[in-house]
Amino acid sequence: MPHSSLLSRPRRSLLFVPGSHARAMEKAKKLAADVIIFDLEDGVAPGTKEEARGRIRDALANRRSYGHRELLVRINPLATTVGLEDFSALAGAGMDGLMLPKMEAAREVDHAASLLAAHGLGRVPLWANIETPLGVLQSAKIAAHPACVALVAGTNDLRAALKISHSNDRFPLLYALQTILCAARAYGKLAFDGTFIQFGDMHGLEAECQEGKRLGFDGKTLVHPEQIAIANEVFSPNEEETANARAVILRYENTLARGQAVDILDDRMIEELHVRRAHETLALHRAIEKVSGLR
Repeated sequence: MPHSSLLSRPRRSLLFVPGSHARAMEKAKKLAADVIIFDLEDGVAPGTKEEARGRIRDALANRRSYGHRELLVRINPLATTVGLEDFSALAGAGMDGLMLPKMEAAREVDHAASLLAAHGLGRVPLWANIETPLGVLQSAKIAAHPACVALVAGTNDLRAALKISHSNDRFPLLYALQTILCAARAYGKLAFDGTFIQFGDMHGLEAECQEGKRLGFDGKTLVHPEQIAIANEVFSPNEEETANARAVILRYENTLARGQAVDILDDRMIEELHVRRAHETLALHRAIEKVSGLR
C-alpha cells in the first residue's frame, strides 16, 4: 500500500482538463474531482501549446479558486523541444505535481528531478504515465525512484501499442495493469487506473471503476466531468467497508489484550496485516469526509 503520507487526501477522481480549453478550466473550479490534471500533451493541439501554458500559469497563480483540489500539470515528454518549453514555462508556477507522459525508464524520472532541482523545486512530486509496453516492463525501476510518487496507467495507448481491439473487456490488459500496480505497491507509491473514453456509457464506466478498485488502484483518471460522481462513489469506502474496518480494529485490540496475534471475525481470519488495511480504509474515509466539508 502507499506510504501513509500519501493517504492524507483522497484521489478517487483525476480529471484531465486541456490547458487550451478556457471554459473547461473555469468549470473545473466547481467540480467534485479530487485532482485536476491540466494537460499540455494529448489534449492540446500543437498550435495552441503556448496559449495553454499561459492559461495554466494563470490558473496556478489563482489556485485558491480551485479550493481543496490537487492541481497537477501533464507536460509533453522532456525528450522533446515542446516538453522542455512546457517545463520552462511552468516549473515554478506552483503545481502540486508534475505528470510525465510515456515514461519508459528511470533515467527519465531522474532527468525531470534534476531539472526541478536546478530550478530550486526539488520537492515537486513526479507522477509517471505508463503508456507503452516498455514502460510496463520498466515500471518497477520507475516506481523505485524517490522522486516518483505515483504510476498512472495509460490504458488507451497501451491498447494501441499492444494491438488490442477496443472493447469493454480488459482481460488483454490485465498483465499490464497488474504489473503497474505491483511496481507501485512494491515501492509504496500510488497507482491509478486509466481513462474510460466511452462518454455515454455510465454502466461501462462503473463496471471499469469497480474492476479497478478490485485490482487495487487508488482511483481513476477521467476525461469528462460527468464521470466524476461514479469514480468518487466507487473508490470511496462504503458503509459496509468502514463498519468492517472498525470491527477488525476493535477485535484485534481485544485479541492482543489476550496475548494472541490471530483471531477469527465472521468466519475470516484476521491478523496484523488486516488491521493495517482497516486503518488505511478509515483514514481514507476521514479524508473524504474532510474534503466533503470543504465543498
